[in-house]
Amino acid sequence: MRWTLFCLLPVILTNLLCIPFVASSSTKKLAFNATGEFTVLQMTDLHYGETDTKDLFSISLTNYLLDFLKPDLTILTGDMVSGYEWDSTSTYY
Repeated sequence: MRWTLFCLLPVILTNLLCIPFVASSSTKKLAFNATGEFTVLQMTDLHYGETDTKDLFSISLTNYLLDFLKPDLTILTGDMVSGYEWDSTSTYY
């Protein structure tokens, strides 16, 4: 159970972070900053759930990129969870 919650935590947090933007999207507008830049960070195929080590690395890298780049928009695409790896971890939940 603990392992499953740990793996799903990034997905849950991502969805929670998107709710305020989606709920108020009619009042939000994408705009360039004062220097005329608009930074987009796209993260794809993070594949949470393969190993604890890979998950921790993905979380660390994600946090580093968000802190370093401070993107105006972050887009998550691709496979967020590695379902094919769950067969060997069925005893965790």
